[in-house]
Amino acid sequence: MPSSKRSCGLLGQSVVPGLMLKIMCDVAALASGSANTMVIRTDGSVWSWGRSDSGQLGDGTTIDIDLPTKIMYITCKNYE
Repeated sequence: MPSSKRSCGLLGQSVVPGLMLKIMCDVAALASGSANTMVIRTDGSVWSWGRSDSGQLGDGTTIDIDLPTKIMYITCKNYE
């Protein structure tokens, strides 16, 4: 698969329509655009990969990322 396809959020060497690949466990939420994906895991970490020509991956760059990359860690407090 050409590098440009991998940088658009697709993983693996297969070009089988509808093929799902398990690439991450403990996913609490997932959002995807036409060329990128973001995941929040149950531990609060945020991961992204894909195309980032406008900085949409949230890592502060405009560099495409081929593989899931941790970009931040969210901590939540219960304020009363």
